[in-house]
Amino acid sequence: MEEKLDFYEKFVADLFQVMRTSSDPDLQQIIDVIRSGASTSEVQDVVTFVLTEKKSIQPTVLIKAPKCD
Repeated sequence: MEEKLDFYEKFVADLFQVMRTSSDPDLQQIIDVIRSGASTSEVQDVVTFVLTEKKSIQPTVLIKAPKCD
């Protein structure tokens, strides 16, 4: 249980970071993925891509989402 809490705390921190620092098109890409009904893992993949490829920022979540989607 604590592992899940730790994961989601870091996931939310990364999501906030990408929302604060991303361009409008990058943010819209993330919103589109979320609205499509994507799993947490799929959203995490997009957030990680934007943080690392677009911003050269190391995301805090480096592990895959726990299996609870």
